[in-house]
Amino acid sequence: MEICQLSGHFFSVIPLQFNHRLRKSARTPKFLTYANGVSCYQTEKTGQDSQNRMLILGMGFVGQFFAEKLRNEGWIVSGTCTSMKKRNVLQERGLDVLLFDANQPEMGTMNTLKSYTHLLVSIPPIMGIGDPMLQHGELLRSTMIDGNLQWLCYLSSTSIPFIIFISAVLLNIACINAFEYLQVIYISLIKTYLAWKSTVILTGVYGDCGGACVDEDFLASPTNEMAKLRLVAEQGWLNLAHDVGIKAHVFRLGGIYGPGRSAVDTIIKQGPLSESQKRRVAKQFTSRVHVADICQALKASIRIQLSRRIYNIVDDDPASRKEVFAYALDLVEKKWPSLVKEITSHERAEPFVQKTTLKGEKRVSNARMKKELAVQLLYPSYKSGLQSIIDQIENPF
Repeated sequence: MEICQLSGHFFSVIPLQFNHRLRKSARTPKFLTYANGVSCYQTEKTGQDSQNRMLILGMGFVGQFFAEKLRNEGWIVSGTCTSMKKRNVLQERGLDVLLFDANQPEMGTMNTLKSYTHLLVSIPPIMGIGDPMLQHGELLRSTMIDGNLQWLCYLSSTSIPFIIFISAVLLNIACINAFEYLQVIYISLIKTYLAWKSTVILTGVYGDCGGACVDEDFLASPTNEMAKLRLVAEQGWLNLAHDVGIKAHVFRLGGIYGPGRSAVDTIIKQGPLSESQKRRVAKQFTSRVHVADICQALKASIRIQLSRRIYNIVDDDPASRKEVFAYALDLVEKKWPSLVKEITSHERAEPFVQKTTLKGEKRVSNARMKKELAVQLLYPSYKSGLQSIIDQIENPF
């Protein structure tokens, strides 16, 4: 097996401070340098490595969808979650799930990592801590260096919402959760007496780009703490994988949608928009991606030889939340005319949006994904994605 690595700006980042040891397994990295500037390393695999085994740290929406896809292709797949309730639900669907706390990983669970050939990391950073797995770097490294891992992918994000609300009447202070709290407890009082002013900052690892198109080589300059933590986590996982001789990629995902999690589903359920949904209505550009396209990009990254690469995983059609919900509403009205009655999603959100100032607009390029991963999007636009979702719904009543 040969794994190639492009030299680039990632090597300017100070790597994690680990004590180097050769792998005890059969795979000892041999680094080669070619005239074109591409560095590669060759590895040998034992017969035990021939069966694909995937561990998904964090069985969220993407992890569950990807696990189903891999199982259908004959992979052995396990995942982790933090609650017994969720574990039971996933196991009822036939998924192998481990209870796992990334903040306090148990040795028994960590040792199981050695038996897997592929690792998908889908655990977000924690405010004040950072990546919960990387804080146990030496334990993680010793586990990986003695195991059978060949591939690692860390799921990051192109856009991270961070909101600060200011109440001009009652609070006069910056308070992150004030609006949600008051809306639930004193919603009638808010509607009558409070005049809210709010600033919504929607930035990802790229920071505020003024609506410009950004790619993976754009200098990342995040302005909020969570985005900064994601950027540090990206580099941490790339450095760790390089240190132990494992092929690694980072995926910066756009807004994720798919069956059961889309504008169509929100309208059918006729529930109120969440506060994060309301905030995003006013954005001019929102990069999004169907979960099926994330999965095909993941499978493509397993096949390629390039390592230590970052990819924007987004579709071709960044559009405003208002535009997407209007299209979804039209689809629902055409299929079930009696379902939508009085109020549209845009009208529900409009009072909030009118008092909102947005920063951090950007359009995200997927050119590298298409070129290096050879991904041909199944759903290049939210229109084809939503159409596919509604076509799969037989009767929502």
